[in-house]
Amino acid sequence: MEPKVAGSSPVSHPLKFMNKLQKIVFVSFTAAVVLAAAFFGKMILASPDSSAANYIVVLFAVFSISLIIAAGWIFFNVKKFSPEKIFIVFFALIGLFYIVSVPFPNATDESAHFLRLYELSKGHLVSAFNDGNMGRELPSNLNFQPNSFKGVASNLHLQISNQNEWIYFPNTASASFATYALYLPGLWTAKLATNNFFATAYLIRISVFIFAGIILFFALKIMPFKKNLLFVLMGAPIVFRAMTAISGDMMLNILSFLLVSLLFYWTVKLEKIEVKHIALFALLMLLLSLCKTPVYTPFVLLFLLLPVSKFKSTKSYMLYFAGIVLLTAAVSALWLYATKGITDAYALMQNKNAGGNEQIKYILTHHFNFIVLVAKTYILHAVEYIGSYAGIGWGYINQKINFVLVFLYIFALTTVSLSETVVLHVKQRSRLARPLFYM
Repeated sequence: MEPKVAGSSPVSHPLKFMNKLQKIVFVSFTAAVVLAAAFFGKMILASPDSSAANYIVVLFAVFSISLIIAAGWIFFNVKKFSPEKIFIVFFALIGLFYIVSVPFPNATDESAHFLRLYELSKGHLVSAFNDGNMGRELPSNLNFQPNSFKGVASNLHLQISNQNEWIYFPNTASASFATYALYLPGLWTAKLATNNFFATAYLIRISVFIFAGIILFFALKIMPFKKNLLFVLMGAPIVFRAMTAISGDMMLNILSFLLVSLLFYWTVKLEKIEVKHIALFALLMLLLSLCKTPVYTPFVLLFLLLPVSKFKSTKSYMLYFAGIVLLTAAVSALWLYATKGITDAYALMQNKNAGGNEQIKYILTHHFNFIVLVAKTYILHAVEYIGSYAGIGWGYINQKINFVLVFLYIFALTTVSLSETVVLHVKQRSRLARPLFYM
């Protein structure tokens, strides 16, 4: 039976009494505000007199106005519009602002992720590791890092070098191919179209932004309840930061949203769960696990959200669950083994007293001390962690956002969560997962 949801019905047309002239004035005024904001942004560009900097500002203004007109058309011509339709306009507007406002590669660790992505595009599944050096022979100028729009503007014609040299990127060397699965098509396409350094980088950014938007739209569309809450979660600044740059967290975000939406959709909407649904869950779970092995491997327990009644039998339910657990654990263990030398060396770089094996031994032999240590860490850094989730840092986390804005986001998240009540009537839910249905 479908859930009864309070507070998530489609929104009625709020300006239905406006005449055509008023609508035109409203859209024009909104466009003018965006245009003014775009030119105000010109003042903070490092090189405001540069033709390239001006081009970026004008391009942003044109995109913004076009999107405002499109949003206005939807707003004034659709009598009822759903959260996913509102989200796609919101996502496009804010996302393009993020892409334009943070010059490549000034998002968090973007240069290192770009290097690892380029290495994968050449067919190298695991980074090279030799005498403590983690990286690969790549085009010599691929780690070029301008730190401002001025640097970008003065090097717009930079071509990717044909000469290779060893480039060092230890912090992303152990990242799996799953982390960059949606980035690779953009890079391969860019290689066919251009050899320009910045054209390649921005084509990757824009392509993955489009892919991510489509997947998030689909996830929000199929979510049977709590749509407004999912909308606010997807709108977190930290999510946009990952979607609009070459990041190690983009795949984590979209896979998590998609997986949760699919699980609830199958639970509420489907009469029976078939092999194709299990195969899709297994694929998404493998990708999610490989993005941050082994941190996300336990997410395989989300399978327990699925009601036993939707399977042929309890036996088939348990066999599917056991098979996915074993497959996910095996693939995760294989990747950890393949990258063990890299991860251990990087841990020792950060702390000479650290090592993967030693850390595991400490946890296994000092259970209580480890729990206390984790608890103290969360208590001491609680505000920082909450702010990090909301996106307290901008760019390379060096541009701080006022914490009042972060608090307002957390307040909105809490308010929306409490405003939507859900009553489910699904028989024979897994007892282990039953509490999750009342969250």
